[in-house]
Amino acid sequence: MRIRNPHSIRQEKEKRSSSNTKSAVLRLGSYVITFILIILSLFYLWTLYRGVVGPQLSCTVCDTKLDILKKKEDIESTLYIIKSPVDNRLAGAWLVISNSNLAKTLVIYVPPGVFVGDPNELFRSYIQVSDLEYAGVVINPERAVEYVVWQLESMTGFTVENYIWVDESSLIKLNELFGDISEYSHSEYSNVYSNPTSISNPSLMVTSFIDKFMFTKIATNPTLWADTYRSLDTNLSSVNLISHIYTMKGRFKAMEVEMIDLSQEEVILTTKDLNEKEISVINYSAYDRIIEENFNIVRSRSVEKEQAKVEVYNGSGISGLASRYARKVQNFGIKVVRYDNAPQEYERTTIYVSNRDKFGNSFESVQDLICRSCDIIEGRPDFITTGDIIVILGRDKEEELRWK
Repeated sequence: MRIRNPHSIRQEKEKRSSSNTKSAVLRLGSYVITFILIILSLFYLWTLYRGVVGPQLSCTVCDTKLDILKKKEDIESTLYIIKSPVDNRLAGAWLVISNSNLAKTLVIYVPPGVFVGDPNELFRSYIQVSDLEYAGVVINPERAVEYVVWQLESMTGFTVENYIWVDESSLIKLNELFGDISEYSHSEYSNVYSNPTSISNPSLMVTSFIDKFMFTKIATNPTLWADTYRSLDTNLSSVNLISHIYTMKGRFKAMEVEMIDLSQEEVILTTKDLNEKEISVINYSAYDRIIEENFNIVRSRSVEKEQAKVEVYNGSGISGLASRYARKVQNFGIKVVRYDNAPQEYERTTIYVSNRDKFGNSFESVQDLICRSCDIIEGRPDFITTGDIIVILGRDKEEELRWK
């Protein structure tokens, strides 16, 4: 039997002890690093959550007298309004309408240089689109954004479900986060549309905005995104806004997309204002023909099945109101066969429906578009009409349009 040297035994014990100590230190170090990584990950997730989910909604149009945000079955419509950081005026507006059943999208571009009429008593002349916010502030500063959205709805003839108002401060933040959305070329984005040759370069800004919007940049800088979102005026929550724009990215890539550019000559008329100054206004006859060509995109299935015919008459005493509301009804997907002045003025707005059971969906849509509270009569008015639903706008519309 071999007897081991006590000195070598002691050395082996010291080596094992040293090895165990090093292993313990390494294990402790790995635990500490793992703990730190977990804390950092949780902190990042919390920061991301606060940046993406936490920012409070800023929506000046959500609770308004006119109730101008309307949800439509089968159809999603979002109005983008972008201000210029240079002169603090509107740089343009884009109404994006998507029909998921048909996999088609329609984009309507409203340039800043065209003029729109105004039935309000303070503005009997035309107003340039770029100055609409200024006009709204003069009328009622608390409802300026609502006024702009209402004018753009009347101009395009469409109600909107969502709106995104990008002012000069939010535009700067968006550019900081995603890159300058105004830097793009016609060749870069015009191929998104089925009619690229008939659209102008400025009309593509919204396409640039949607394309440059990246969640990876939000994820890497959630605090800046939170600041950016808080600077926006929209009825979409932060999460819904991100989801909406990513849905738009997919639609722009996969769907058939048509652009109506209201800066093009075929939809523009030259006229004179009260000061004999030449101005550009929308040629609504030409514009409405283009909308009718794309009617399948803007019409919901339930309304399409009923094939209701609507007539709109102006008994309010306010010039031009029948055409405004007729365009909204028509572009909601309900056929307007006539609009004109009523034989006399009416005190209250009234809707006649010949058969409420047969035209129920169309009637509810018309009622929703025309008024919050109006008189409903099953039957026909006492003058000759041929429509299934007859709308007579009353003097109560004047109070609605005072914007006070």
